[in-house]
Amino acid sequence: MWNTLFSNMTEQGRSINQSVVEFNQLVLRQVEKVAQAQVESFNAYANLNLKQLQAATKLADLEQVKGFVGQQTDYLKAVQNRAQEDLTKLTQLSEESRKELTGFFTERFNSATAEVSKAAKKAA
Repeated sequence: MWNTLFSNMTEQGRSINQSVVEFNQLVLRQVEKVAQAQVESFNAYANLNLKQLQAATKLADLEQVKGFVGQQTDYLKAVQNRAQEDLTKLTQLSEESRKELTGFFTERFNSATAEVSKAAKKAA
């Protein structure tokens, strides 16, 4: 009887530990994807701003300043487009995370429900 009890406890501990490890791996993969998206965004914005700074340092007369000011709408459109791309990417990552986490918990819930049913039948 005690052997069975300890075996059951050991098996349940392994099962819980395995689920926790799988959950942590799933979350870590999602965090890694978000971090990669943020790095890409940072690089894109840094490049846009660097181009602006380089163009501003080359201004020598009033005509160049007028041209530079005229190009600011293009710059703002580029920033707006990049921001939209970033939001779309984060929305996709969020949806992907939701689906994976929902699948993970659904699988664990169904598995736990089956084990409880099996244990209840054994006890009866």
